[in-house]
Amino acid sequence: MNTSNRNHSMVLASLRFSSNQGQKLKQQWLNLPLEQISIEMVFRSLYFFNRACLQNPQLELISWLVENHRLMGLVKAVRKRHRDNAKRSLDIWEPTLT
Repeated sequence: MNTSNRNHSMVLASLRFSSNQGQKLKQQWLNLPLEQISIEMVFRSLYFFNRACLQNPQLELISWLVENHRLMGLVKAVRKRHRDNAKRSLDIWEPTLT
């Protein structure tokens, strides 16, 4: 098995994380909703994770993604329209919540 196939296998194996690792990821990302995590950027960052694994084969995918989430742009920015929609929703539902 050549080096690139071995690294590709490591990445695929790391992607199959258990629910325990999923909980770890959720805790490390400060309980962000999944809507704020860019799936496209997660997949794009796998290339860089693969390159990092060439230098340090002991790396784990989840911890590496958490450490480099800003550099890789994994968390979506909260846009003005999202803040406006949240405020409007709060204005509508606030009387029923109290």
